[in-house]
Amino acid sequence: LLVTASRQAEPQERVLASSIVIDRASIELAQSRDLAELLRFHAGVEIARTGGPGQQTSVFLRGTDSNQTLILLDGVPINPGTIGNAALQNISPQLLERVEIVKGPRSTLYGSEAIGGVINLITRRASAEPGSDWGAEISGGGNATWDGGASLYHTGQDLQLGLDLSGLRTDGYAAREDSDIDLGHDNLNFNAFADTSLGALQTRLSHWQSQGTTDYLDFFGSPLDQDYRSATSALSLGASPGERWDSRFNLSYFSDEIDQNQSRDFAHTYRTRLDWQNDLSPDQLHPLTAGLTYTRERTRSLSFGSSYDEVVCNLDLYLQDS
Repeated sequence: LLVTASRQAEPQERVLASSIVIDRASIELAQSRDLAELLRFHAGVEIARTGGPGQQTSVFLRGTDSNQTLILLDGVPINPGTIGNAALQNISPQLLERVEIVKGPRSTLYGSEAIGGVINLITRRASAEPGSDWGAEISGGGNATWDGGASLYHTGQDLQLGLDLSGLRTDGYAAREDSDIDLGHDNLNFNAFADTSLGALQTRLSHWQSQGTTDYLDFFGSPLDQDYRSATSALSLGASPGERWDSRFNLSYFSDEIDQNQSRDFAHTYRTRLDWQNDLSPDQLHPLTAGLTYTRERTRSLSFGSSYDEVVCNLDLYLQDS
């Protein structure tokens, strides 16, 4: 089922918009070390990189700007308020169950950041069958590269728990022809969740985080490095007040922090988001989706002595007849 195109779960063949679904089997076969490597195999998705692992990466859907593609993680926007495009190079595919790509404008339902389209990253889930499951893997390669991960899931009668870990470290390689300086990268991803049923109320609590250090070269070719951390925490409540009425309330908090280690420069985004969505089915011909989204975002940065500190609040209403 594709849930990104219209905010309602429906088979991909019924979606009018051009869409791609990358399932778990395809993710495992791709053997990609980051999300950008996974996306570059698909038509209409152009990837631009400035070097090897951890270097700045941008995605362009159908030729639109990189800050016009909305990146969601389990429905939570992870585009920072500073540079606009999410750090695809820091997201590990090992944590993902599937990736939904909708090409073309989705601004009516998702806001102005979705002019070019939406990429929704769905993290892995526990099995529906009661019991516990775990797994681990590790691999290595050139440039002192090590990549590994571990997962643990448990399914009880009314409770599902899960934890995924993924790590990457590499000495990297020179990103410019006129330089022999290797650009290293360290990255740690983890995702944890708990799903439970409280009577008719479906509850999900989750947290995802990516953090590490990346080396890079400045405009003059001098080596620098920066620490980064991106994280989302979300609480989701779902219920069915009526026979043909499904309602879901999502509260999320997103933070994105980049701190330079050779100067005081930084770029920080902090965003709190409330989303209340209602799916109504009065008949089979006209499923309705209606809801509201309230967002409070604070963006702070310091670059070469120029500072920025702003708070922006948005209230969005949406209504769709399918």
